[in-house]
Amino acid sequence: MASKKRPKMGYCVYCGKFEPITLDHIPPKCLFPKDKRDNLIKVPSCSRCHSENKQVSQDDEYFRLKVVMRKGASAHPAAQEPLLAALRSLTRPASAGLRASVLNGLRVGEARSPFGIYLGRVYGFESDPSRLARVITRVTKGLFFHELGFRLPDDCEVSVQDDSRWINLPDDDELITHVIRPVLLADYHVFGDGVFTFRFRHVDSEPWLSAWIFTFYQCTAFLSVTHSKEPGAPET
Repeated sequence: MASKKRPKMGYCVYCGKFEPITLDHIPPKCLFPKDKRDNLIKVPSCSRCHSENKQVSQDDEYFRLKVVMRKGASAHPAAQEPLLAALRSLTRPASAGLRASVLNGLRVGEARSPFGIYLGRVYGFESDPSRLARVITRVTKGLFFHELGFRLPDDCEVSVQDDSRWINLPDDDELITHVIRPVLLADYHVFGDGVFTFRFRHVDSEPWLSAWIFTFYQCTAFLSVTHSKEPGAPET
């Protein structure tokens, strides 16, 4: 009888514990069509932080659904397969919570012409920022390890903003001049024919201090910043 294969041991990039590890795709592979997953980044993760963590998989599905349903995403040629997969996932009995969160976020408004003429109803979905931020935080920690060669220290945290918070800021805003613009001048990393791109900058003298811009389907962007925790900040 063949002996059972020993699990690979290593340090989890998320919690830092030395445990049996598997490889976690960064960003989640469900965002990509099956034929666009060849060059995805993988980082070591323990089962509690990845494979056996139901919240992680549920957040990934929620993130995929919200991103592929954003205005402009459907124009990307690689978005159709993830969109169909996301819609099919809503029909599974196990997805009752996901269906409820989507329906609870449904909002109805009025469309009007520039002259104020009523054109009909428009529908949109509000997102749960905390769930989106959890996915982006994981992506940030994974890429931080992949690009810099060490995991983000436990006394640091990740702050996340989606593009609605900064895309319309004036050019002389401090966030634009000191963070956004320098990151946009950094090298451009592309995955899955543009399904996911990222740029980042870090401070050599304070390597845990970094800023990242992630773009999904060339229409949805997030800013992520790693920095020292504020005193009294909760564990993430």
